[in-house]
Amino acid sequence: MSDTIKRIVAIDIGGTKVASALVTLGGEEPVIEHYGKRPTEASLGGAHVLEVVKESATRVIEAAGGTIAAGPGIIERYIELGGDATLEDGTPIDGAEIDRRAARSDKNAIAAEARSGHAIGEVLGSVCNMLDPDCVILSGSVAQCGDAWRYAMQRGWHEAVMMPVSDTPIVSGELGGNAPLIGAAENAVNSAYAELS
Repeated sequence: MSDTIKRIVAIDIGGTKVASALVTLGGEEPVIEHYGKRPTEASLGGAHVLEVVKESATRVIEAAGGTIAAGPGIIERYIELGGDATLEDGTPIDGAEIDRRAARSDKNAIAAEARSGHAIGEVLGSVCNMLDPDCVILSGSVAQCGDAWRYAMQRGWHEAVMMPVSDTPIVSGELGGNAPLIGAAENAVNSAYAELS
C-alpha cells in the first residue's frame, strides 16, 4: 500500500444531474470527504447547467481547500508540526508570521504553507480541467505567501491539470486583500449576475 495520499476532485455532468465529489485515496479505503448531487432541467438550457456546475465546483473547492488551504488551516498545521502556538508576547501565531518564518527556513512553517499551496494547486488544476477558463486570478492573504507556498501550488497544479489547459495563466489579483470588499461593493451597484427568465 502506498503512503502517498491523493485527493481527487470529480465532477460528473450528466443530462439530468451534476454530481461532485472529493475523494481521498491512500489509506486502507477511499474516503469520500464531500459528495453532492443536483438535478438539472434540460428545459432551462445550458446557462442553468453551467450554474449548477459552478455551484458544484464551489462546494468541492470549499471541501478540498477550506480545511487546509486557508489561513486557519496553515496555522493549525504549523502548530500540529510542533510550531509555536503563540508569539513571544503571548498573542496567537498568525499566518503572516508563519510566512516570515518559512522565508527564514523554519521547516514547520515551510511544511504548513506547502500543504496549503499544494491543495490549492490541485483544486485549481481540476477546476480548469472542467471549466477551461481564460485565466485564474489568485487573491487574498494566503495567495501572497512566499516561495514555499507558491512552489507547492505550482507542483499541485502540474500534478492535476491536463495538457489542453495547462497553459492557463495563474496571476495575482491587483486588488490584494481588498478584492472581496471591492467586488461586493461593485456587485451592489452593478450586479454581475444575469437574470434568467
